Amino acid sequence: MQTPLSRTRQDDRHDQSGVIWVSRYLQVAVEAIIPIKASSGRDFGVRAQTHLYLPAILRHLDRQRRYSLASP
Repeated sequence: MQTPLSRTRQDDRHDQSGVIWVSRYLQVAVEAIIPIKASSGRDFGVRAQTHLYLPAILRHLDRQRRYSLASP
């Protein structure tokens, strides 16, 4: 916890609404950052992130490789 240089208490509040989509190999999240109070500012932002589940992807690729080598 830090005190601002002006030593005044400001409540910077934001609404952070978002969605997450999850599959077997991938997760994607998008979030809107919207200021609630005037002291929070007037600009809004967007945050997005992607997660790749590499162990699942590599396991899937290894299975495909084995299947293609086994078939005539």
